[in-house]
Amino acid sequence: MLITILIFLIILAAFFSAAETSMMAASRYRLRHLARKSNTRAQRVLKLLERPDRVLGVTLMGNTFAEILASAVATIATVKWFGETGAFISAIVLTAIVLIFGEIAPKTLAVLHAQPIVLLLVRPLSWLLRLFYPVVWIVNVIANGVLRLFGVHADRSETETLSIDELRSIVHEATARTP
Repeated sequence: MLITILIFLIILAAFFSAAETSMMAASRYRLRHLARKSNTRAQRVLKLLERPDRVLGVTLMGNTFAEILASAVATIATVKWFGETGAFISAIVLTAIVLIFGEIAPKTLAVLHAQPIVLLLVRPLSWLLRLFYPVVWIVNVIANGVLRLFGVHADRSETETLSIDELRSIVHEATARTP
């Protein structure tokens, strides 16, 4: 039973890692293009990205919760099986498992395939944000207060614009890729 719970928690951590990375890595221009073609998932992603602090709040809270709970479950299991040295074994083994399966692999996949992944995960992420909004709100109020001490206003969303040179580079790259 503990192993099943542990596997579920690692999958949950992977979900939050992939959601966070794909949200931040997805092309806003492609999403806007899809949204203009009435793609409701793209519209939902763009709506969430109006407040990236909320997206980061729910993904980081979910990921932290899953990883800390996984650590507790793994420690209980290994102490049960190996005695006091089980806690040390748990820390070593779980660190490797979480890094590979809960962080590196899902984030790498999310960077390489950001758009399809973000479109796949946006519905459950939106649902989780609604469900945990009061907690996310409190955490974000505190985090944004800390950021304001450093002159950062995370609740202000800046419009993404391109300079003429950046636009030329994009057009040049796009034409270089087409046969």
